[in-house]
Amino acid sequence: MVGILIALSINNWNEDRKEEILELEYLERIITDLKADTRYFNRQIVECNEVMDLSYQYIHKAYEEQKSKEDYIELIELFTDRTENLVV
Repeated sequence: MVGILIALSINNWNEDRKEEILELEYLERIITDLKADTRYFNRQIVECNEVMDLSYQYIHKAYEEQKSKEDYIELIELFTDRTENLVV
């Protein structure tokens, strides 16, 4: 009977140890994911700030500087490649 109790205790200890290792792995993955997400969103913030600056320039040119067809084309080209970032 004592042998069975010792075996159960060892088994429980081993299962607890496995759970602790698994928990640490999960926490490490969460930290890695959070760091990657933080880097991604920081880049998105920078890009969105650039888009906001371009938006200001666009509005300024649309209301104050547009005087010819070339000005209109320049105005349209200002946003051809950056508007996707506004989704974020």
